[in-house]
Amino acid sequence: MNYVIRTFNKSQIIYNTDIIQHLDRKSVISDISKIFVDSYILSQKTDLLFISFNSNFGRIAGLSCNHNNIYNFVDNTKINKKDLLSKEEMLF
Repeated sequence: MNYVIRTFNKSQIIYNTDIIQHLDRKSVISDISKIFVDSYILSQKTDLLFISFNSNFGRIAGLSCNHNNIYNFVDNTKINKKDLLSKEEMLF
């Protein structure tokens, strides 16, 4: 959130404050709806998407969003969707 506030006014940010959950880990609480709500909002309800390049959650949202306005929220550099396919050297 601190990185995002550097770019946007807090009143412009939609943030689900529920407990963070991970699909690949044991649930903290039984309600894992935050995973799906966050994914839906990021991938389907944005015109601009700011993600952490190292976050697999952000990468999936970037790959499934319907636009190409994807940025690294750390330094505001544009990210090409092809670069989200792998954290390793690209094979094509």
